[in-house]
Amino acid sequence: GLNASDFIVSFNAKSSNVDLITNNVKGYTLSFIDKAFEDVKSTDQFTSASNNLLGLQSSYAPNVIGWANYTGQPNHQVLAVANRTIIISKEGKPFFKIRMNNVYENETMNREIAPNNYFFYSIDYQEFK
Repeated sequence: GLNASDFIVSFNAKSSNVDLITNNVKGYTLSFIDKAFEDVKSTDQFTSASNNLLGLQSSYAPNVIGWANYTGQPNHQVLAVANRTIIISKEGKPFFKIRMNNVYENETMNREIAPNNYFFYSIDYQEFK
């Protein structure tokens, strides 16, 4: 099995937070850019993720910069941030990019109000060449 110290990137679920985090001990860092996935180049200017993590943005956590938005009441949905591309770097050099597409099973909420068929991550990723 994989030890926690060996991961590159992981989701750390705590209570109502689902944080995306990289293994900075191994030299991986996390950043993002609000630009369409297809248009992101390794030479773009990225914004470093505070504390090397991206969480869930919501009105309940106004200071969180995240990979997804939690809508809160009445719908209680988790929606990927549109055109936010996540960047994983290794020792300061962009390594690969990730687009979060959806968190619901088969990329479809099972109901409009308080869907409960999560977390089934649908992502696209590409290594920078």
